[in-house]
Amino acid sequence: MPLPDRVIQRIAEHPWPKQVGETRLVSPYFFGRGTIERDFRYPDGKIMSFQLWDAEPPKDRASIVLPVTSEDLVVVLLQYCQAIGKAIVEVPGGVPSNDNEPDDEVAKREVEEETGFEVGELIDLGSAYWEPHYKTLAFSAFLAKDCRNIRPARPDATESILVETLTWDEWMAVCRDVNLVRDSKSLTVTFLAMPYLGKL
Repeated sequence: MPLPDRVIQRIAEHPWPKQVGETRLVSPYFFGRGTIERDFRYPDGKIMSFQLWDAEPPKDRASIVLPVTSEDLVVVLLQYCQAIGKAIVEVPGGVPSNDNEPDDEVAKREVEEETGFEVGELIDLGSAYWEPHYKTLAFSAFLAKDCRNIRPARPDATESILVETLTWDEWMAVCRDVNLVRDSKSLTVTFLAMPYLGKL
């Protein structure tokens, strides 16, 4: 269901800030990632600056996937996250290996590399931003159905991963436990996938 007309009209008529400048703070970007500073003029004439997390192609996009087997088991990762210093439960995903790799191929490759499961049917769920207040990066969300295990996982050298399968009820319980899933993109993809799995 689209936004009501009254809300669309308010968005169109509101005097939002306008970007008036941009400076790259780290050049060249480290592993394709860095920060930028953007200047915005507000309706009262004041200019304010914001430091934002940015990335160069192809690392400015990613594919995040909810893999589900034909037995309705959810394939998840127990992965150590360096930024928070602990392991969390999350779904597979990653960035393109080159500029020409399509998002759906990234999704299939990442599932196979990180979990050892082969994707049966892939459903595009749309896209979202990681955190639009301070990141320019976006991700494409996918549901992978009829996944089957074909080999052991082969994660990247920087990834510390265990692979697990959970029933849907177990996954829902995990998603509701803030001590287990603190990964917003995993929760987003799960929510978007639910209608295609008959869970809403």
